[in-house]
Amino acid sequence: MGKHIKKRKSINILESEPFEVKKRSRHKFWKILLVLFILIIAGAAACFAYVKNLEKKINSANGSGSLKEIEEVLSKSKGPINTLLLGNDTRGDDRGRTDTIIIMRFNPKTKKAVLISIPRDTRVKIPDHSYNKINSAYTIGGVKLMIRTIENFANIDINHYVMVDFKGFKEIVDALGGVDVYVEKSMKDSSINLNLNPGHQRLNGANALKYVRFRHDAKGDFGRIERQQKFLKAILDESIRIKSIFKLPELVNIVADNTRTNMSISEMVSLGRQFSTLEKNGLDGIMLPGTPEMRGGVSYVIPNKDEIEEIMYRVKNDLPLEGELPSGFIKNKDITLDVRNGTGITGRARELANTLKEKDFKIDNLDNADKFDYEKTLIICGSDAKNKAKKVGSYLPFADIKENNGRYDFSSDILIIVGGDYTDN
Repeated sequence: MGKHIKKRKSINILESEPFEVKKRSRHKFWKILLVLFILIIAGAAACFAYVKNLEKKINSANGSGSLKEIEEVLSKSKGPINTLLLGNDTRGDDRGRTDTIIIMRFNPKTKKAVLISIPRDTRVKIPDHSYNKINSAYTIGGVKLMIRTIENFANIDINHYVMVDFKGFKEIVDALGGVDVYVEKSMKDSSINLNLNPGHQRLNGANALKYVRFRHDAKGDFGRIERQQKFLKAILDESIRIKSIFKLPELVNIVADNTRTNMSISEMVSLGRQFSTLEKNGLDGIMLPGTPEMRGGVSYVIPNKDEIEEIMYRVKNDLPLEGELPSGFIKNKDITLDVRNGTGITGRARELANTLKEKDFKIDNLDNADKFDYEKTLIICGSDAKNKAKKVGSYLPFADIKENNGRYDFSSDILIIVGGDYTDN
C-alpha cells in the first residue's frame, strides 16, 4: 500500500540526443561495466543509459535535462531506491508473462544493494481481484497492477520499474560470445530441447536462457531462482573482460530494443552514477520463502508470512540478511487492532480491517467512531505502544500517528479511526 510511481511513458533508452563523450580511466570504465551487467542480468536498464554515454554532457533538446539538472537529481536521490525488475516472455500480440520478478533495493549511503527474488507462483491477493499467482497481476493489469500487487505483498514502495524481454537476454549472452557456467547437475527437458551435462561449460544465449528457466527438478521454482542468482555472478565475470568493452555499442542496442522503463534519462544517469559506487561484495540476494502447495487443482507457492516480514524488515532497515533481529522488532501477528469507521460510509472499517488481517494483524474490534467527519485516518496508541503504531503506520503511510491523550477508550494495542482520506489512498 505504498506510494505509487507517477505514470510516465515507457521509453527506449536510445531515443535521446547525441552527447559529447568524455574519456575516463580504464579502472573507472571497468567499474561502470560491472554496474552495467549487474543491471542487465537483473533486468534493469538504468546503467545502460549511463554507460552508453560515458559521462556525456546532457542536452535539454529532448527534455532529458542539462548537466546542471542532472546534478540536481543526484543531490536529491540520497535515500534508498527500489526498482522492480521484470523478465518478460512476450508471445506475439500477447502481453506475456513475468517469469522473473526481482526487487532491487540500492542504498547510496551504505553503497550496498540487495536483490529480492519473488517466486512467480507465489499466491497473493491481487488488488481489486481475487487471490492468484503473483505473475498473473501483469497479465491482468500490466505493470501498474504488478507494482500495486508487489507493494501490497512486500510492504515496500516501488520507485521505478524496468522490464526486459527474454529475447534480449539471449542476444546479450550471444553478443558476449557466451558465458562460462558450472552446471551443477544433468539437466534434460525434451519440451525445450535442453540437454546439459554437469560440469564447467560455456553456454550460448539459447542454452543460457533454458538454464536459468529450468525448473523440472525437486526444487522447482526455487531452484530456478538460485540459478538466476548464480548466472548473475557468471555474467559479471564475463563483463569485466577486456573483449567486452568493444562489444558495448552492440550490447546497448540490444538492451534498448528489449527494455522498457518508466525512468527518464536523468533518473537513469542518476541511478547509474550512484550504483557505480557499489562496494566490492556489496551486492546481496535473497528469495522470499514459501511452500509449494496444491489449492483448487492449481500449484502455488504459499508465502511464509513470518519469514517474509522479517526479511523485509531487515532490507528496509539495512540490516544483515542473517543474524539476530533488534529487540524493537515486532511481528504483525503480535499487534491487536480496534478499527472504527469515521467516514459515515458503510463498510469502510471492515474493508480496512480485512486488508490488515491479510497482513497477519489481529482484529479485536470493529465499530463506528464517535463521529463521522474525520478527514484524516488516525493511528492512536498509548505511550507504551509507539513502536507498534509505527509498524501499523508502515502499511498506512497516509495516516497520522497520535498518542492517546485520554480521549479515546480502547483495550487493543492500537486504535485506527478510518478517515475520509482512506478512499483516496
